[in-house]
Amino acid sequence: MYMSKYLFIDTNVYTACAAEELQGSDLNALKKIKTELDGGRICLLVPEPIRVEVEKKIRVTFKKLGKDAQLDPTSEKSNNPNKVNSNTAQKDEKENLFDKGKKQKIKVIRENAFKKMNEEIMSSLEKEEQQANTLLESLFQHKNCTKIPLSGDALLSGMKRAALLQRPSPVDAKPDMPHYIKDMDCISFEMICEELSRLKKNNNTIEFLICTTDSDYFEGEDLHPQILGSLRSYTEKQTGYKTMPELLEKEFSASVTPKQKEVFNAIQEDIQLS
Repeated sequence: MYMSKYLFIDTNVYTACAAEELQGSDLNALKKIKTELDGGRICLLVPEPIRVEVEKKIRVTFKKLGKDAQLDPTSEKSNNPNKVNSNTAQKDEKENLFDKGKKQKIKVIRENAFKKMNEEIMSSLEKEEQQANTLLESLFQHKNCTKIPLSGDALLSGMKRAALLQRPSPVDAKPDMPHYIKDMDCISFEMICEELSRLKKNNNTIEFLICTTDSDYFEGEDLHPQILGSLRSYTEKQTGYKTMPELLEKEFSASVTPKQKEVFNAIQEDIQLS
């Protein structure tokens, strides 16, 4: 029996691929997904809230990368990475060697050099961000990608799901977590279920794949029973993956290096501890 394969990728995975570039979770991974879309071997499901969140998180992530990468000409490390403590005699000798004019000139030269390097860093990051956004747009605008709009029914169902603390609602969420964060995952999930229901009514036999590092979708290594219970109403087969390398290796026979496996095993351990 032939089954149409539908894939949902969560925000955190898109962000890791586009900006954080973990081993095996990078732009090449997204390019592999596009290859599968081009070949018609898979269809991508993208709820509108996920697309909006992806755009925001990538923008924020690159902004933070730019801030963290800036070089400070006033820091001791930037001024002289090999600087060691000097005794008083050495300090006195330095004062005799350089008058105030020369020291000011050196300061200006250093500041200009660091300014140029920082501009090059920001330019490089801007190009990387543009490249990531271009690739993501090619996925989201692909003929085999379904962008799911928010309906009133999905909104109400998602809010109800969150109120009942049904997965993917974060049942161990901190008390101060905003309600919209708790609700959004549930609303997006209900939007997916709504689309899968529509596809089933059109006589599609569906295999559903989900890739997310969000532990609320899982119980141990498998999808949580509450998640499976909802998906089984519309799909014949359901599989969850916690990292992009794992998805690519098992579903699309992509080669995954030992280093990549090491990284995504560490991610899995982090999910279980979170």
